[in-house]
Amino acid sequence: MFWVSLFCDMEKVLIFGNGFCDSMRMVELGNTGEKISVLGQGTWGLNRGNSEQFKDSLRKGIDLGMTHIDTAEVYAWGVAERAVGEVVAEYDRDDLFITTKLFPMHVTHGGSMKAAYNSLKRLGLKSVDLYLVHWPIPLTIKQMLGVMEELVKEGKTRYIGVSNFSVKQFKKAQSYLKKYELVDNQLKVHLQHQVHINESCHSTKRKG
Repeated sequence: MFWVSLFCDMEKVLIFGNGFCDSMRMVELGNTGEKISVLGQGTWGLNRGNSEQFKDSLRKGIDLGMTHIDTAEVYAWGVAERAVGEVVAEYDRDDLFITTKLFPMHVTHGGSMKAAYNSLKRLGLKSVDLYLVHWPIPLTIKQMLGVMEELVKEGKTRYIGVSNFSVKQFKKAQSYLKKYELVDNQLKVHLQHQVHINESCHSTKRKG
């Protein structure tokens, strides 16, 4: 069973599972001025066998204020994006912040653009809020970031970013962009995996 539980700010109401959280803390996305829920919902692990259960969990999460939903084309190879799209269609699009990711196996400009349009089709959306390069593959990263900038210009995504990049890789990726900025670097962090936090702290310390 996939359970959704949430602590709101201590001054607010605490609700588990069967209510509506009246105040989810919002945080700014980079320096964009965009406010997103401090807790988001990921869809890694969603597959054909559990998609209905995941969709119910996504709905409950949205009702609890977790309006940022993260997915990727590689999650069950499109199944996750389709499931997210079905749930998103039930809500006011402006109330949700949708992120998906471009897998770096697309080695050509045309392949990357096609992958982006296919993600939008599976999601049933004209645009996403945030589009990320999923992994740092040196062979394709420069080409992919060019595609990302084109997608912003076309109105297919509002913001762009990366995922699983080191500090050095993030800086290199930013240097490839001509007009726009990377607004985030989505990382895997937990008690047993804090390499990115340590690396970022050392980088900040060196800057003084």
